[in-house]
Amino acid sequence: MERYQTYKMVQRQPGGERLTGFTRILHSTVPDVLMDEIPTFLAYPIRPECDTWCDYPAANRPPAIKAFFDAVRQNESMIQGAWVLMLETDYVWMQPMQ
Repeated sequence: MERYQTYKMVQRQPGGERLTGFTRILHSTVPDVLMDEIPTFLAYPIRPECDTWCDYPAANRPPAIKAFFDAVRQNESMIQGAWVLMLETDYVWMQPMQ
């Protein structure tokens, strides 16, 4: 939720109008509570046991990214801008990227 709120804040700043879409990629077997608030792509994980607990849930991330782009090939309208910026969850935006 924090990242989406940051995105919306930066979008309101000068230059932020170039941020035309936001999609969170969730690798899970079930939707979560944020799907109603944040645009989300649900990618079925290669390790479904990570829905509850597993030793390395980040292993699901690369296949989830691939699943997202495979879906984009089927439905190009999923991409809402001229370019795609993918960020890991550890980043915080302070201003629109130039």
